[in-house]
Amino acid sequence: MRMISLLSILFYSVFTACGPSAPKEYFIKGSYAAGAGKTVIVEKVVVGNTEFLDSARIEKNGTFYIVKKPTDYNYYRLRVKGGNPQPTPGAQVYFITGPNEKINFTSKGAQIGEDYEVEGSPESQTLNLVTRRIMSNQAFNDSLNTEFQKITDPATKALKAIEFQEIANKRQQQQIEYMKKVVDENLNSLVALETVGQLDPAQYMDYHKKVAESLIKAHPNNGFVRNFHAMITSKASTGSGAEAPEIDLPDPNGKNIKLSSLRGKYVLIDFWASWCRPCRMENPNIVNAYAKYKSKGLEIYAVSLDKEKKAWTDAIAADNLTWIHVSDLQFWNSAAAKLYNVTSIPKSFLLDKEGKIIASDLRGPMLEQKLAELMP
Repeated sequence: MRMISLLSILFYSVFTACGPSAPKEYFIKGSYAAGAGKTVIVEKVVVGNTEFLDSARIEKNGTFYIVKKPTDYNYYRLRVKGGNPQPTPGAQVYFITGPNEKINFTSKGAQIGEDYEVEGSPESQTLNLVTRRIMSNQAFNDSLNTEFQKITDPATKALKAIEFQEIANKRQQQQIEYMKKVVDENLNSLVALETVGQLDPAQYMDYHKKVAESLIKAHPNNGFVRNFHAMITSKASTGSGAEAPEIDLPDPNGKNIKLSSLRGKYVLIDFWASWCRPCRMENPNIVNAYAKYKSKGLEIYAVSLDKEKKAWTDAIAADNLTWIHVSDLQFWNSAAAKLYNVTSIPKSFLLDKEGKIIASDLRGPMLEQKLAELMP
């Protein structure tokens, strides 16, 4: 038994001698056996880009050390050198950390971002749990959809559609409650910024506002935080319950028409353009809705993002759009589009008789259904 023990000690000594000695100070101590012989890179993630921080060779036993420490609290990305510059989720790991943490990282997966654990960075640990939860929920929905697609009998499929939708809705509600809890427990962390993105701002704008206000106080110089705060501030002004910002633009005859002049009616603000194919495809639905509900108090205030007046007016005539039309012919520089944070079209907002936003992006049957509720 003594011989076996000595051989074991000798084997262990030889094996561990393959790895680098641990530096006194380091940012990440890593273990990634599948990456032996490769190089890992750590980058600081900034808005629209990444900045190189440090790199290290992965030894034969899978160990590596990233020595250079970050100088500020932020997102950091770990990936293997030579991979896709825009790697898949499993080919990268994100940390939320700063200069005062020592991270112990272990990956047991084929890719560095698969089956990994983080110690020494509580926010990175939470981010890992959130990411796993999101991926698990997506996998569940995919499997549910695959099972549904296998059903060929129409009658059975109709029944299963209701059953599966109820299952998916229940699962989604559990996901929402989980994300809300994580947000509430991490309001001063970038974890909250990642997590709140899983909550629909149309329904949970209160959470988005809470995160924006908390983070801008805690991390006012972080680019992601500043962008998020600016976006939520803009969205809040055009969210459900907000009073619609004033628009005052000329119609095709050059006469300015104020949005506020339509108070007392339900108003659909429709951002569109002659060159926008999805907009043109949606126009027949709006024409039908307008014909049905105009006499009941509906008005449409269409804001075009066209550049050329003739293209604009020709489209109005071709699609038989008989409601109010305005435009400054400034394309994406449209003052109204910027005011309403419009980054894609078609985009619409439905206002009540007091000029408050009650819904957005209602199309086709959804628009008619909402109008039927308001104007039976």
